[in-house]
Amino acid sequence: MKKSILATLLAGLILVCIYSFTLIHTPPKKVAAKPKTAFACSAGVSNAHVISNDGWTVTIGWTGVNTPHHYDYGGYYKCSVPTIPTTITYGTTITIPYACTGGTLVIRAYCADGSLGGYQTIGF
Repeated sequence: MKKSILATLLAGLILVCIYSFTLIHTPPKKVAAKPKTAFACSAGVSNAHVISNDGWTVTIGWTGVNTPHHYDYGGYYKCSVPTIPTTITYGTTITIPYACTGGTLVIRAYCADGSLGGYQTIGF
């Protein structure tokens, strides 16, 4: 009986020691995430102009500023129907149908990360 009491006390002491070390155990340090630096998109559009208008189609050109990755354009005709759907282009010249004696077109420049740069609005 004396041996079983000693064995029980020894087992209890071992368990208490193990448990106490788990309470002292420090949690892992949290590494702060580095904040993402905002990419300032300086791309833009300038000198948007009508190149030609034959009464059926109108060709519009512009100049890219600070090397845009791509552009999109969209707008509306003066009679409001149909609209000019937003379309992506990688060039600086587009040809669209001419209708309703003209309309308004917005050309937007985008940087390589997809952020929006500057834009220009042109009436045709």
